[in-house]
Amino acid sequence: MAWSSHWLWAVMAADAGQLLRVATARCGREMFWNTSGVHDVNVIVDGIHRRFNVYEPASSFAFSMDPLPVLLLAPGSGNTPHSYLAWADVQKYAQEVPFYIVEINGQNNNLNVDLGLRPTPGRPNDVALAKTALQWVDQRLCIDRQRIYCAGMSRGGRFCCMLASGLPGILAAIAPVSGLRYPAQNQADRPTSIIALHGTADDVNPYEGGGPSYWGLDSVLAAARKWAVWSNCVSK
Repeated sequence: MAWSSHWLWAVMAADAGQLLRVATARCGREMFWNTSGVHDVNVIVDGIHRRFNVYEPASSFAFSMDPLPVLLLAPGSGNTPHSYLAWADVQKYAQEVPFYIVEINGQNNNLNVDLGLRPTPGRPNDVALAKTALQWVDQRLCIDRQRIYCAGMSRGGRFCCMLASGLPGILAAIAPVSGLRYPAQNQADRPTSIIALHGTADDVNPYEGGGPSYWGLDSVLAAARKWAVWSNCVSK
């Protein structure tokens, strides 16, 4: 696992831990599961049977009355359920903070996000899946609704950008790795914090734009500037 990914998780975990300490809301429900680890969840979205995974750290049992942050993990192209969670190696940070991890998976292991952060017509709606997954954990686990994040690599990173637009007001921050894009139609109603990592030598999702049809002509820097302008950030 590359050091840069570990650095990303450490930054997000430290931020989530700080935010957890200042959270004031309390939960009054019992723990939904009796065991920690990865749990498979099956739901129906738009009449289609879908699934997602929830990682509950063992340390969460010591915080059963405290709302915990949630990290929505979006896999890259072709990553099978559980494999991306293992590859990302984020569980130990979830255990330390602690926070929940929700991993969603697209049809044929490909989340539905195309050029301009639009869905491909005729394929399942994965924004709806993400919304359903978050509603599911909100109803059953003790989560902090103000501390929901999305992180993903490549296709998963683009999907996090898609969610920042498609689920306005839900995500506190996103962390796309090799996947920062700006939506053709931004539906967000408020700014979302973004930390983006991208290699300048990337030949799959080129830093300077171009490449595969889903990527588009904008460079990563151009996409970042569009987010900054939309969020009314002052250029430094």
